[in-house]
Amino acid sequence: LLAALEQDGAPVAPFVPMAFQVLTPPSFEPSASASSSSSSARARSAGGGSSSSTASPSPLAAPSFRQKLSPIALQQLSQTVLPQLVTAARKIGKQQVDAVSKPIDAGESSPALECAVMLLAALPIEVLVACGEDYRWCTLVGLKSLKATHSANSSPAPLTTRALFAAQVLQLLVRAAKKSLSWVEDDLTSIIPMLTFACTSHPVPLVRLGSLQALQMIIETSQGHILPYKRDIERATRKAVEDRKREVRLVAVACLNAWHCGLTMDRD
Repeated sequence: LLAALEQDGAPVAPFVPMAFQVLTPPSFEPSASASSSSSSARARSAGGGSSSSTASPSPLAAPSFRQKLSPIALQQLSQTVLPQLVTAARKIGKQQVDAVSKPIDAGESSPALECAVMLLAALPIEVLVACGEDYRWCTLVGLKSLKATHSANSSPAPLTTRALFAAQVLQLLVRAAKKSLSWVEDDLTSIIPMLTFACTSHPVPLVRLGSLQALQMIIETSQGHILPYKRDIERATRKAVEDRKREVRLVAVACLNAWHCGLTMDRD
């Protein structure tokens, strides 16, 4: 598989991520914020409130580790295979996925990057954090592909594959924000514009929801550092509150509330 990724223009390379998907199948669990929203809705219903139904959970907070590979095997892959995947991604897609300082609307992801993200998303958080620069690079470069995913007008199957990649990238970002990793604040100039774009413009609801969840987590942990993006954040969250999907609207409301609560605390 690695040899196929390292060959420029290898016909089998686009299908290698499917093999990694079989080895490390994607899995998502409800987030705490969405679960609490659901609990609040159930409580209002039980008390005769006006709420008519419970909230659906947000699926990008943390992965479920019912993996086909054991944790030890995953850790070994993170030490042996992941560096090779990142090296291949840097080499093959050098013009599109080079340094993080590249323009924010860089092109689509490479198969090597997709494989690296799948492997990272399958790791327990302790092992994931230990991946350091590879974790940071894959997440930030993966975020750049959100616009390419949105603009690609192709068949439903490829769109689903790209949406899965985007969801796993957002999952990595959410986990980094929850652990308050320093690079999240250091790279807000690359992160915030992509999140505010994706949460309102991406065609896949799961990706819009994940973008809002990541934005909410960053708001709650990096309030003082995101004030320069006040206008973009408020515009995006207010638009997302009117999303056609109820699950997205619920997370958008929570994100908007977190933003206004943070602003109030800063004034105090």
